Order: sequence, then C-alpha cells, then structure tokens
Amino acid sequence: IGILGIIKSGGAYVPIDPNYPMQRKGFIKEDSGMLFCLNNEIIKNFKEVRDNLSLEKPEVNLGFQNLIYTTYTSGSTGLPKGVSIEHRQISSFLRLNRDRFFSNIRNDVDSNSTWFAVTNYTFDISVFELLGSLAYGYTLNLNPIGNTEYLLESISNSFNGVLQITPSYFEQLIANENAAGVLNRLHSILIGGETMSENAFSFIKTHLSEVSVFNVYGPTEATIWSTSFKLNNADKIQIGSPLVNESVYLLNSDLHLVPYGSIGEICIGGVGLARGYLNRPELTKEKFIANPYKPGERLYRTGDLGRWREDGNLEYLGRMDDQVKIRGYRIELGEIEQALTTHPQCGQVVVIARAISNTTDKELIAYTTGDATAEELKAYLKERLPSYMVPNYYERLESIPLTSNGKVDRKVLPDPEGTGLKQGEYVSPSTDTEKKLVKIWSEVLGVDESTLSIKADFFDIGGHSLRAIKLMSILNREFSLKNDLGFIFANSSIEEMSNVITSLTHQSKSFEHTIRL
Repeated sequence: IGILGIIKSGGAYVPIDPNYPMQRKGFIKEDSGMLFCLNNEIIKNFKEVRDNLSLEKPEVNLGFQNLIYTTYTSGSTGLPKGVSIEHRQISSFLRLNRDRFFSNIRNDVDSNSTWFAVTNYTFDISVFELLGSLAYGYTLNLNPIGNTEYLLESISNSFNGVLQITPSYFEQLIANENAAGVLNRLHSILIGGETMSENAFSFIKTHLSEVSVFNVYGPTEATIWSTSFKLNNADKIQIGSPLVNESVYLLNSDLHLVPYGSIGEICIGGVGLARGYLNRPELTKEKFIANPYKPGERLYRTGDLGRWREDGNLEYLGRMDDQVKIRGYRIELGEIEQALTTHPQCGQVVVIARAISNTTDKELIAYTTGDATAEELKAYLKERLPSYMVPNYYERLESIPLTSNGKVDRKVLPDPEGTGLKQGEYVSPSTDTEKKLVKIWSEVLGVDESTLSIKADFFDIGGHSLRAIKLMSILNREFSLKNDLGFIFANSSIEEMSNVITSLTHQSKSFEHTIRL
C-alpha cells in the first residue's frame, strides 16, 4: 500500500505516492511533521492487538475549520509543498456543485450507477472520486491507472456512470477503436488537470453528444476544481465560469483588474481556498493575498493566464512561467502543441525545450504518437507559426508517458535520436571540399560525421539562424570567403556548398593566373 501519514492538526492525513523517490518521501515526512506513517507493518501490528482495544467511541471535537488532508504538490518550482485543505472547503464543493455536473441524470442513481476512479490517490482530484461517490450514492469502481482496456471493459458493463480523467489519459483512451461506443454509456465526463487538445475536443463533439462532458479547471490550492465548461456544443475550448461559492479575477502585475478581453493572471477567491501551505508561512503570504475588491477575503494567485470571452466564459492561455527563451525569442510551448494538434494525423503531442547533444543551447523537441512524418509536421507548422517556433526535432512515440497522476511525464521523455527529419538517401562525401564541409557541419550541428549525407538540408537536421551564423563564420575563414548568411540559405546542402566553393576557388585561381600573366 502507499504511505498514509497522519499529522497533528485535526487528524488530517498526508497521502504519499509509493512511486516517489525515497528522498522526496523523506522530505515530505520531515516537512509535514507527521506523527506516524500508516504502512503494512503498522497494519500488521494493529491486527495482532485489535481484539484488546476498547470499542468505546472517542470524543472528537472536529469542526469545519479543521484540516481534512494535506496534499503535496510540486507545482512549477519542483519543490514539494503541502497544500492544507479544511473540512469546509470539501463540504462546500460537494454540497453545492452536484447539480453542476450531474443534473438531469438519466433515471436515478442506483446500484448500476458507477463512478470510475482512475486517479492516483495522491492527486487531489481523487478526493472528488472517493468522497463524491460516497456523498452522491455511486458505486466506486477502482481502476488500475493506465490500463485503458480494463477501464473500457468496466464502463461497458455499467450505465449512468461518471468518469473524471486527465486530458493525456483521455487521449490514450479514445485511441481505442471501441472508445466512442463505450464512453456513450456514461452520464458525465470531467476532464481536467492539464490543457485539453484539439484532438480530444474534436472527438467529444463528434462522438459524445449523449454524454455531458466538462472541461474543468482548478489548482490544488483552491480545492479540486474552481471552474467548469460544458464542451458538447461549444465552438472553442474554454474553462468556463466559476463554480458555486467560487470567484475568479483577472489581474495585472499591480493587482488591478484587466479590461474585458485582455490577458491577466487568473486569481481565485471564495470558500474553496486552502488554509495555505503547511509550515510555509512566507510562501502562503506570497500566493494567498488579500482580496483588494472584497475586504476580509483572500485570493490565490495561480500563475495561470486567461481572458474573459464575449460569452462570459474564461479562456485558459497557459502558464506565466511556461515560456521558454530560444535564441532570444520568448516562446509559449502550449502554442506550438496547440498548432500541432490541429494536424489530422499528429495524434497526441508534447513539446519541450531541452539541451541535447552535449550542448547548452536548448532545442524545441516535438513528441507525437500519430502517423504524420516529421517532414509533414514541420511543413505544417511553417505555414502557421514563425520560424523560431518551429521545432527542428521530432520524435514519434507509441504513447506519451504519464505520471502516476495521469499527467504528461515530461522528465522521462527521451532525447531524440537525430532530428527525425529524413536526410534522403545517404550519399557520402567524395571530394576534399565535401569531406571538409562534413567535418565543419558535424561540429556546428553536434552530429556524427558518418551520418551526414552531402544532400542533407542544413535546416532540416538541426540548423537554425545562430548555427548558420557560426557556420558562415567558419566557412569564410576556412575557404577565404566573404559571404553573408544568404549563402547558406541559397546553398543549404553540403553538395551545393561544395559546388559553389569549388567554383569560386577555380575563379580565384584563374584570376590570379591572369594577373601574373
């Protein structure tokens, strides 16, 4: 079993994923100050003495202000921090939002109405599965994470069911040819925890007209979900409007409201706000601020960007810290992912920025699961994005790796073996100039000389503007040229470069010969 840590305040528990590295488990146990960890050994000891324990019910002075659990989340910093949730936040969420997601349910909730739990218990949205099924009268069906066949089989034997799932896991689910027919047996699907793709949105609109499908949004610090948006008849993916007893403000860096339609930081208020971060008063003060528009209340600064649409719904625009800087340009990775997902044969997609080939320069790498080739995807993006936002590296995977919480596990995405872009048929260098150019190119691009075809295009195998500048500087020095970058763009293969350089060399020698005469 996993580790269930019990901390002092109000008997709250701290769930710890058994897959966490030991150093993280140790950090959480120390940081939370837990009294003990419930594990197999403690359960074994309890079973041995339980017959001798008193059956008298203890008096527990438990109020709405007491903690019910503390969930550790890394967020964008990578350092785990405990988010402390009280009974009143959970009570309000469950009591006031049932009709939001489960109104007009077919018939009544009965023994065949099942809530299919697919979330790791250390992910805060699992609380909705565990306590929501209990509060609303559903049978809770626990499913092994990542086993889509098992989940679809479970759903096929039910009716009026509910499924809460991350977008990444949902995409794996709908890749099954039987997914549409099976999922239509559900009453409601809640999809959240990550940005939804156009591929998932298209599937919902095309195949799930009989199911209420919601895009849900909310940080752990605001208790499970804070907003929702029904996707079935929508024209655009949005995160919708606040849940009951929740409020959303879009603020600028000075904490002023931004004009309607402008981009601002999503700040959440209302009953759902956590007490704060366990044993982290400074961080709590930084993230949980006084509400400048409602004295006595608080706001949580999410670090997410959004804007209000004309229909009154909120559009999610990514993280404030999700930008990367590539060769001087600030790039939103989510914008590249969104563009790629509109390609009909892209499949799931994740884009990251990572230094590869023992260099310090970051490269954009696109991971996909579809049938589209790297050449097709690059050409597709060139028509839709600026050149600096088009990845030079493409890696096809059988499936996108997920964490135990069902989100994309970006840390385990493999380094690409080459760019993924075809060089065409390999042609080895034959002249001294070609051999010299192969050596120069391999140094600039950080690739093996033996893999470089003289017909390969510089910009298709990892070349970009900064590398082109470096290459041109070396060429001018090594071959006594005086060319600018236009030379590389006009002659982007080793074969083309070699032909021009050889021609220029012959012209130069002929000119020198004429001068001597």
